[in-house]
Amino acid sequence: MASSIEDSRRWLLLGAAAINLYLLGAACVLWAVVYPQLQDVGRAELPAFHASLTQHLRVAFILPEFLSFFSLVPLLWRRPEGVPGWAAWAVVGLGLVYFAITFAWHLPQHQRLAGGEGSAEVMGALMASHAVRTVTVALRCGLLVWMAR
Repeated sequence: MASSIEDSRRWLLLGAAAINLYLLGAACVLWAVVYPQLQDVGRAELPAFHASLTQHLRVAFILPEFLSFFSLVPLLWRRPEGVPGWAAWAVVGLGLVYFAITFAWHLPQHQRLAGGEGSAEVMGALMASHAVRTVTVALRCGLLVWMAR
């Protein structure tokens, strides 16, 4: 029975690592490929282009953002033997930092883009905020991989 519980905890950790690694890859594609395309869209077309982009990102990125965070929370009390509590708290804390950056800095830039404002200032803030978000995901992934060793 104890082995079964430990196995389920290990799978929980591996699942959290997998969804966070997916999110890291998706975040890198957004930063390097998708977001730079926004600067090539004319002001008149920007709201429609942004709306289409956001629609496509719902399943490919936004849903995994939430799944990646909620997959971490059970690690606070259901982590495999040998995984320190501070590591679980750190990955959850990085998840909270990610959402703080998202709601306070990143999403306001999306609102400006949705309104047709694609200035260099908006694009710079979008790219910078997303880069910082991506770093938090990379740190989570590093810790999760270390925890799964």
